[in-house]
Amino acid sequence: MVALPPAPCQHPPAEAPIDTLPSPADADVDPRIARSRSRIRAAAVRLLSAHGYDGVTMEAVAEAAGVGKATLYRHWPSKPSLMIEAVGCLTGHKGDPPPPGTPPREAVVHSLRGLARVLREGTWGSVMPTLLDAAGRDPELDRLVSDFVGSRRGRLRGTVARAVDTGDLPAGTDVEQAVDLLVGPLFYAAFVRRRALPDHAVAPMVTTVWQGLVTA
Repeated sequence: MVALPPAPCQHPPAEAPIDTLPSPADADVDPRIARSRSRIRAAAVRLLSAHGYDGVTMEAVAEAAGVGKATLYRHWPSKPSLMIEAVGCLTGHKGDPPPPGTPPREAVVHSLRGLARVLREGTWGSVMPTLLDAAGRDPELDRLVSDFVGSRRGRLRGTVARAVDTGDLPAGTDVEQAVDLLVGPLFYAAFVRRRALPDHAVAPMVTTVWQGLVTA
């Protein structure tokens, strides 16, 4: 059965206070279908947040959304594909870009402050741990999570690469490793220490990592 193309990521505000982000529709979608998909995504996020990935079934999502199970599979071929699309519609997973012309290190601070805020306050930060945990046991989810995270590393990867091009970081800097070093402390603080970094702690952390990259 062929899955429908993604619809605009807009969940009905009356259903739940889930922080959602509109995204452009990539195809013409019947308004009734769009509303149905929106309800399903919102229900999936609520259940994911409340019960964790392993505690959510397609049957439970269908019941919470007020649709038939067949409707879910008409839109999404599997539970992992539904969950990834639902989480992808949450606000904050990309954030606002820094102003044009921002120096690379300041642009990194800007991006990571946005990430820290999401990990500290947003629904996205509360549901990612259960997805990452389940991905280790589910090959399809693992592939989808890798694609999801990889696509959202793009802006930071581009900023670090620009820093190498401008000489702010040494030639030969491993861009992927640098991104890991910059992002890693935020996820460690949020998911291991369970105390997400406050905004004021981000710039000193970036300075420490940046100096290490410069002198490596």
